[in-house]
Amino acid sequence: MTAEKDSLNSQIEKYQGYMLHINEEIFNQGVRQVAFFHDVPAEDSRYDLGMDVVNGQLVPLGGADADQVIADPTVEATQPDETIEIV
Repeated sequence: MTAEKDSLNSQIEKYQGYMLHINEEIFNQGVRQVAFFHDVPAEDSRYDLGMDVVNGQLVPLGGADADQVIADPTVEATQPDETIEIV
């Protein structure tokens, strides 16, 4: 029973770490967009929240360039391999 509990706790910690990393990335993306778009009118064609800002340039969200910039080597950002069933 203790081994199963430890395994579940480990999985929960993995999920929490993954979700924290994702939330931080979304926040950081928003900060980059605000810094880039702060003087751009909403009607301007460059105003696209579907883009990320990398090295002062707009790139598609999730593009290879964006992934390189936002990758955090200190956080293991892998999706958990199992689904936890809560009973």
